[in-house]
Amino acid sequence: MGDDMKQIMPDYCADFQCIAEKCRHSCCIGWEIDINDEAFARYQRVPGEIGKKLSSLIAPPEKDCPAHFILQDQERCPFLNERNLCELILTLGEDSLCDICREHPRFYNRIGGNLEMGLGLCCEEASRLLFARKDPIRLLSSDLSDPAGEGSSDPAEEGVFEPEEEGSSFDPLLLSFREDVFSLLQDRTKTLEDRISAIRARFCLPESPTGISFWGDFFETLERLDPSWEKETDRMKNGHADLSSFRAFMEKEDRTAEYEHFLWYLFYRHLASSYDEDSFATYLQLCILFLHILEYLGACRLSENGSFSKEEQIELARMFSSEIEYSDENIERITDLLLDRELIL
Repeated sequence: MGDDMKQIMPDYCADFQCIAEKCRHSCCIGWEIDINDEAFARYQRVPGEIGKKLSSLIAPPEKDCPAHFILQDQERCPFLNERNLCELILTLGEDSLCDICREHPRFYNRIGGNLEMGLGLCCEEASRLLFARKDPIRLLSSDLSDPAGEGSSDPAEEGVFEPEEEGSSFDPLLLSFREDVFSLLQDRTKTLEDRISAIRARFCLPESPTGISFWGDFFETLERLDPSWEKETDRMKNGHADLSSFRAFMEKEDRTAEYEHFLWYLFYRHLASSYDEDSFATYLQLCILFLHILEYLGACRLSENGSFSKEEQIELARMFSSEIEYSDENIERITDLLLDRELIL
């Protein structure tokens, strides 16, 4: 890392703290937990009973498969105790954690000469922080000499804002494009729908009559983590929710900023996968599509129950992020479809 590298992060991320046993959807349940090489070597040297447990409950690395914890009943990490607390932290301290456990739900993107960090919404507390705020999101910058910590691996493993071809020079025009997108999105003199229209016009995104039912059918074919997600794809397939009434409800409740913040998060996270102007436009479409899906699912809740709470919003975003954003296969299939057919809601 260069000495002048900056770490960039959204301002609300500074308030993040794992809520541990209070979490309703523990990241230590249902997810395969890979162990980086250094942590694996360290675990092999741990003495005593905890060392024996580590030896017996870690699958060693094999070809194309890193070391990982052997999940137990209900796909629980073997070191998650009955109180849903981490036995490794309780016994060996937080410094004992492998990279994934230490960094989750953070994601990293190397953009230009800086390292950008955000919080993935598969974590309910990250989702809660995003939807709780009222003011526009701002980016914070700080000096960063060793973002991963001494002796640990580089956390910047996600998208890189640079051309695909090896050796190609970084194109700062993409950063300028993203600044334009943020500016248009956060112009609160206009409705959110008008702001999205302005973004579409600025980047010549196609308008299409493709409706939510199309995406419900398509999403049903994607990789699935939680069987309950099928209820959401069924709602999308029905395609009968009244978006106009829902938007009026959110306006009355002074909650329209929730969708501004959700779209900002999507732009911040996914535009980093762009490598040229065409791919930038595709990821813009991807983000706008995701916004409309979350909004539609909220409208379904209001139609079915006569109410739609912020806690329901948090849970919808968490489930959506887990099912879609955290599956590389799902993201690739959606972007391929957008590239092939230029579809958007």
